[in-house]
Amino acid sequence: MAAPENIYSLLWSEEGERLMVYDDATREPIKPGTHVIGHPTIGAGIRLDVPILQKESDTMLANRVQALVARMMLRAWFRALDPTRRWAIISMAYTIGVEGVEAFTGMIAGLQAADWAAASAAILDSVWAKEQAPARAGRVAAMILSGQWPPGGNDGPS
Repeated sequence: MAAPENIYSLLWSEEGERLMVYDDATREPIKPGTHVIGHPTIGAGIRLDVPILQKESDTMLANRVQALVARMMLRAWFRALDPTRRWAIISMAYTIGVEGVEAFTGMIAGLQAADWAAASAAILDSVWAKEQAPARAGRVAAMILSGQWPPGGNDGPS
């Protein structure tokens, strides 16, 4: 059964729309440590304490990756990279944000000079690699160093 176009307007007017996770009982944003009274909710009343559809997860991931790529493409040093190294930086930005990537000035200097060893070493010599996400940082550093996808990481995006 196809939904009539006006059902979306009806639901948006009844539910409202919040582009953040919020408590539907209090309408307040949920932050770390928040005591939730109702249900964690996002968007137009979409509860997050029930499973989401695979297609929803795929769409959210694709949208976030596209947004990161668009932001990173504004940087000449990023545009100059080969596709594998670009995707390594996107993986990094997905977890620590574009601003987080930009804080890796030693890595960026290495990338600009095509000094893959220096760029990789800068990643590995970071709090991110040592304390926060060592396995992921290791994979990103290996991709930067080799220009190859990690084993089991397939051949990149299709």
